[in-house]
Amino acid sequence: MALVEQKENQSGNDDFRDVTLIQKEALERVRQLERDFRMPAATLNQEINWYHLADPTNEPKPALVRFLGTLAIDVTVRHGIWEEIDSVRHISDPALISNPNLRDAGGWDFTDEYKERMNTAAEIRDRLSTIESRLDSIDSGPANKGAKPKPN
Repeated sequence: MALVEQKENQSGNDDFRDVTLIQKEALERVRQLERDFRMPAATLNQEINWYHLADPTNEPKPALVRFLGTLAIDVTVRHGIWEEIDSVRHISDPALISNPNLRDAGGWDFTDEYKERMNTAAEIRDRLSTIESRLDSIDSGPANKGAKPKPN
């Protein structure tokens, strides 16, 4: 009987060690995500969205960037009155998950209009790159090999 109880206790200890190991590995992965995270580049006086408690399901409030840091920005939020809030992290920052106290300052993201402009700019760059590639292939095509440049 004592042998059965001892095996059950050992099994419980092994389960506890497994859970502890999983927790340590998960924590290390989160810490690595935090080290690898780079806050998106905002600019001074840029209009952004500020989210109460860094929760993007909350209604965004308009805000202006007033200071740029490497991990967070300082903003002036308009919600009835203008309020200055320091150390606001981007809503995708993994530190907001591992350290919920950071959520007290809220979270920020770019406005939808800004995101649309950036997407349009990326599409234009892609189109331009395609056009340049096609022009390069025309310029280096078989008909142009050995051709003399046209005089001006």
